[in-house]
Amino acid sequence: MGSGAYICGEESALFESMEGDRGEPRNKPPYPTVSGFRKKPTVINNVETLVYSFMIFRYGARKFKELGTADSRGSKVFSISGDTPKPGIYELELGMTVDQFVQEFGDGDTKAVQVGGASGFCVPRKKFKDTIIGFEGVPTGGSMMLFNSSRSMYNVLHNYLEFFEEESCGQCTPCRVGCQQLKLGIEAVKRGEKHANYLDQLQKLAQTMKITAKCGLGQSVANSFFSIVENFREEMIY
Repeated sequence: MGSGAYICGEESALFESMEGDRGEPRNKPPYPTVSGFRKKPTVINNVETLVYSFMIFRYGARKFKELGTADSRGSKVFSISGDTPKPGIYELELGMTVDQFVQEFGDGDTKAVQVGGASGFCVPRKKFKDTIIGFEGVPTGGSMMLFNSSRSMYNVLHNYLEFFEEESCGQCTPCRVGCQQLKLGIEAVKRGEKHANYLDQLQKLAQTMKITAKCGLGQSVANSFFSIVENFREEMIY
């Protein structure tokens, strides 16, 4: 399994598919270590965990602990895309600030960085220097997207919501209906059919999804929704 914010839903859906059933998340508990593939105890490790294990075995724990910070050890592979002159796959040490990251990969006009893909958090320019890429700041699944001043953060959020709406398996109501309503809601605000205060109601909906959705996909929608609406509210309205 690859690393991701909603791996908890992906791995149980994979079990279902491997057993010949529809690929839907399972209820937890029981967890995979108790009842996984064919209801047998199953260990799940993503590629990142296996790479870390290899690095520790090869170079030793002391060398590994020299990388990163006390709360975010080691390095990580990042997929860097968007408004950057250096797109690609890079291995970077954890613990850097978003500002340091932007200095290395930005185009000189970066206004926001989406850390962790659509399921992650959007960091605005004013928070670059104070935001650490790591567990003590914004943990990341590895995707880093840079946006400059030419980009509409409304369009960015709208694209994310379209992605979540498409990827939702439809099994639980909070995710199935919530993704649709969030997208329709910001469209209505943008067209002036809803007052700007309606964004507050949408944030409450996103918070409800975070605590009631069955798997990590629906639970993670609130991450990008909150961070984009809070930091770029004017772009949702005008």
